[in-house]
Amino acid sequence: MVEHSSTVLLLLAGVAAVGAAAYRLFWFPLRHLRTAEQRRLVLPPAASRAHLPQGPVPVRDEELRSVSGYYRLKSSTINGAPGKQLFYTSLTPADGKIDCVVAFVHGYSNHHRSLQMNQMRVYCAKYHAHVLGFDMPSHGLSDGVYVLMQDWHEFVGAAEEIIESLGKAQCTALARDPSSPLPLFLAGVSMGGGVCATLALRRPQMYSGMILEAPSKPSATLSTAAALRTQP
Repeated sequence: MVEHSSTVLLLLAGVAAVGAAAYRLFWFPLRHLRTAEQRRLVLPPAASRAHLPQGPVPVRDEELRSVSGYYRLKSSTINGAPGKQLFYTSLTPADGKIDCVVAFVHGYSNHHRSLQMNQMRVYCAKYHAHVLGFDMPSHGLSDGVYVLMQDWHEFVGAAEEIIESLGKAQCTALARDPSSPLPLFLAGVSMGGGVCATLALRRPQMYSGMILEAPSKPSATLSTAAALRTQP
């Protein structure tokens, strides 16, 4: 019994150590860096994922094709400023078999290349999905002062534009029959779940379904953002 307990404790300690390393390498360094330029210096767009744990379902790089870049907002603004950019990654199954398109929205103060990338890779390689992930305004490598959200609907509007331009458009472009577009799904965690729920209410006909993980209420997200902005 004692030996069994010791093994369990060692396993838990190992999991905690891996989680802490991922936290420090892929999330903590971006916190409280006010500008996108500062965040891009710490975690460049081409930074290696070698230290990020694969998760319970590993995916080989050869199983997918990845494209990253910056999408310049055409109609939406970030805290009132036009012409700003969102950093994104799109993944496509290497075998070309695509059954759906899934857009992922990350949690508050996080970014899509953190642990969410594991989910994106699994959905792409194992579920034959064309996947879109992006950093929300004022998060990750996207433009905007860190976690500053002055207007929830403006914030969600930026997500709506990039999903429609880079996600919805692929539903037709990648379909075997252009007259029968692929279904478009949303996947969001925490704040991202709140974003997805708002998007579905705004444009219910645009999405075939949602995958929400501990979705937050917009009011709670905004209260947390306001509290953080008042800290020195």
